[in-house]
Amino acid sequence: MSRAVRFFTALVIAMAVLAACCGPSRPTLSLVSYASYELRVHSNTKESDAREGAAIWTDTGLVTFTWGPSWAGDPMATAKPGECTNVILVGWVGTDDASLAQLEPGKVAYAIESCAHKRVALVRGRVKDVPRTIAHELGHAMGLDHVADGIMFSREDGAGEITCDDVDEFCRVHA
Repeated sequence: MSRAVRFFTALVIAMAVLAACCGPSRPTLSLVSYASYELRVHSNTKESDAREGAAIWTDTGLVTFTWGPSWAGDPMATAKPGECTNVILVGWVGTDDASLAQLEPGKVAYAIESCAHKRVALVRGRVKDVPRTIAHELGHAMGLDHVADGIMFSREDGAGEITCDDVDEFCRVHA
């Protein structure tokens, strides 16, 4: 399928989703939300897992991801104070990672979303569904909060797909 056909198909799907889920909360369909990010997968992470997780979002047509070079080392090395980025780093951390001390016990993953730094970190040995967890944390890295039902539900046992709640939250953030 050509890139133009994929884009058009994604646009039609996004408009249908917005009409079905976000229609009443938006004055017109001309406010189709759209965002684009570059993903960079850590050398300790399977790119196929990241691509599968990202596809959960890209299949809506609301967001696109491009794929940058893999990264290793200090994730903060890419942050440039005072500059905003659309790059999201994806990778695994160990249960001894210092950043986990600030989070609730047993956390399976976390995301950082700031102007200068966006990151998805999966905790080794805790994640059950890697692509779904990546999709959830990508939502946080894009600025989304938890929702009542959907990929952005607060626990791993939520829906494994995008729901109207997710689309409404995406529209709230990116409209």
